[in-house]
Amino acid sequence: MTDIIKNNRIFLLLTLVWLIAGCVVMLSFDTLGLHVALNAVHTQILDLAMQTITWMASGWSVVVVVLLMLLINVRCAIVTASSGIVSGLLAQLLKRFVFAGSMRPSYYFDKMPELNVVQGIDFYSQFSFPSGYATTAFVLMFSVSMLSRSIIVRILCFIAALVMAYSRIYLSQHFFADVYAGSVLGVLVVLICAVLVFKFVPDGWSKSIFRLCSKAS
Repeated sequence: MTDIIKNNRIFLLLTLVWLIAGCVVMLSFDTLGLHVALNAVHTQILDLAMQTITWMASGWSVVVVVLLMLLINVRCAIVTASSGIVSGLLAQLLKRFVFAGSMRPSYYFDKMPELNVVQGIDFYSQFSFPSGYATTAFVLMFSVSMLSRSIIVRILCFIAALVMAYSRIYLSQHFFADVYAGSVLGVLVVLICAVLVFKFVPDGWSKSIFRLCSKAS
């Protein structure tokens, strides 16, 4: 556990800063007012971009990233796959059974007449907390950052996770608190899965699947 935290301290440090800042923000604004403020700037380009960016945090993206990771590092691919499955299940259990009464922004549109809304997308009213897409965004980007030793790459991975998570707010699919909780869930699940995988999967699996198979044969 200590080694994993040490090797990924940049991403985790940025996550800690985000958690503190996010907590301050939620304590300083009411839910609806904050949602309107975070949606104050909308353009046609951003509307299109955010619809694409939010798709990058979907379950299918996990599949694509895992397949690509198999070509680089099998052990990291296992961490990503297991994290994606576990976090996805936890997010659904939480939103459907523990926080089933949490409503999405569309349920309160009549109370936010000044809100900028992206046209042409489907809005849902139930199962808001936590955001499954935000969870997946942080699972993907944290896992990808583990592949690189570059501080710049890891910082960019964190920024990418934040942008993907913010897309859920921009598109009025989730509130800030939903995204905030999803980010926490995603990072925690990756940490736990990484500890377990690195403990039980040998170091020799930290290579591409082709090299692993050729060595086995």
